Amino acid sequence: MTETENIRNSDTNALVASDRPINLRIAGADLLLSGRFDHWRPIGVSNWEEDRATAHLLFDATGTSNRSPTRNSPDLLSFVAKTVEQVGPHSYQAKGTLRADGAQRSVDAVVQTPSGHSPFFFLTLGLERQAFSGLWTELQVLASQTPNDEATEMRPRAWLRLPVLAAA
Repeated sequence: MTETENIRNSDTNALVASDRPINLRIAGADLLLSGRFDHWRPIGVSNWEEDRATAHLLFDATGTSNRSPTRNSPDLLSFVAKTVEQVGPHSYQAKGTLRADGAQRSVDAVVQTPSGHSPFFFLTLGLERQAFSGLWTELQVLASQTPNDEATEMRPRAWLRLPVLAAA
């Protein structure tokens, strides 16, 4: 049985990974994302090679955690970037430090924000298997799970609503 099969067969490990916040601090080039986001979903993991992969994550910017990380419940990962360059409409390349699994590496990430008023954004990260083996496995398992009916649509936690006005 492989490491991935062990996690896939254990409901508790898979649930813990998806409930763990992701700490982001990305600032520059008219982009500011800062917080511990706990409303996120891996969209996929692609470009599998022997030692590298690309993780695609969807975030709800209104889904931030007010819990502090603890030794028993750490953040899944942390990414801090102060070098940000706009590479296209609503697309930014961020150079920063990824921390997970007790390791840290300099990585490039791509942040994409939809046009219009949307609380969602995408983060694409390159992962080294040797440095981030636990994160690699958790994201691989979460991305490969078939979503149930409740999880097929990700809705924002907060959204602007028009006020109801009384008729005179």
